[in-house]
Amino acid sequence: MPTCRKCNHKWTWLETIKRTFKKKKKCPYCGGIQFISFKSSQRIAWYGLMIPFVLIIAYLLSMPRMVAMIVSGLIIVIGFLTQPFLTTLSNEEEFPE
Repeated sequence: MPTCRKCNHKWTWLETIKRTFKKKKKCPYCGGIQFISFKSSQRIAWYGLMIPFVLIIAYLLSMPRMVAMIVSGLIIVIGFLTQPFLTTLSNEEEFPE
């Protein structure tokens, strides 16, 4: 779970999910502004990259479209549910070097 870099409080799963789609995340404990670290963003992005890979494999193996859609949907759900465990925070917005 992510930990605030200002007050060192660990956020709960639900607090992290509530702040998922906000660029600046406000700490529920100290009110400080936090950002998702660049490295954490890269880890989370892998779930999104798996979906086209699954669709390509399904096409190459001639799997039914419904199976490919179900697997893609499961990847989306698993990615959303595990996202708080992959998130780390930073005090400032990080950019790739």
